Amino acid sequence: MNPNLCEMLSCKDHPCHTNAEPASAGNFPLVLFSHGLGGCMEMYSELCINLAAQGCVVLALEHEDGSGCYAETQEGTVVSYKRPDNTPYSREKVLKFRTPMLEQRMDEVERVMNYIQEATSPNNNKETQSAELLHKILQSTNSKQICLVGHSFGAATMVLVAQQQVPNLNSVSLLDTWAFPLSDAVLNQGIPNLPVLSIFSESWTKNRETSKVIQLLESTKDSNILWAPNTVHQSFADTGCWLPSPLAKRMHMRGKQEPKHEFSASVAHACVNHIRSALSSGNSSVDAATSDATTEFPKFIKELHYAH
Repeated sequence: MNPNLCEMLSCKDHPCHTNAEPASAGNFPLVLFSHGLGGCMEMYSELCINLAAQGCVVLALEHEDGSGCYAETQEGTVVSYKRPDNTPYSREKVLKFRTPMLEQRMDEVERVMNYIQEATSPNNNKETQSAELLHKILQSTNSKQICLVGHSFGAATMVLVAQQQVPNLNSVSLLDTWAFPLSDAVLNQGIPNLPVLSIFSESWTKNRETSKVIQLLESTKDSNILWAPNTVHQSFADTGCWLPSPLAKRMHMRGKQEPKHEFSASVAHACVNHIRSALSSGNSSVDAATSDATTEFPKFIKELHYAH
């Protein structure tokens, strides 16, 4: 057998400790992560691990709206991916089909946020043995400053959550936002009163629906926009690591010149800088350098530095 066939498993080791006791006290940033269309919480393990490695506690949601590849409710009911009908693709079709999903996703995020506040309340007396570890973890976080992060359809989800102006939010990080399922009213409202980081893969800067993302960002007062050269939409997820590099690149799971693993670390680094800046001063900033590598995109975009 070709020794390079299983090259994607070469980084299988990890430094995590099984059943480690959570820190008894702390003020770790708390991140809620929303996965993209056809994804699931396990599909972004590298990104979430990198966020955690830089000092965040990350809660990755498993949405049960039918937009994910698979989900299972608390009662054990399997929720499979729901496909649209075969009528021609259009904005109206997307809005009609995806809006109920977004509404459910938004409700799921808000229920998780309510659970967090209940679990970290000094008056909480509903703790069960099964939830004891989770409560200990949550109590080591800054649960009054929750950070929203989402990819693609998950980013659209977090836009809607942020627009509700619910309490205890710190910042929003949007990764290749799929803004097509958001109405013009939502896009024109922007994200008020929260610092926003938006990161684009190179392929997403050339997407025919990118104008809707720009519409959203132009309506957002406090936004910082980055793009990453040689990357594709799936670069944010784990899928580029599932296959040998030549096959992953051929299937557009990774950019043709994209270094393996570095992009997730760079995205996490940018998000954590954004989060910590918002926590400390309320003013988002990310280490970046200006770039004119893309002429068809607005001049205010900056190039994301790869973390080494």
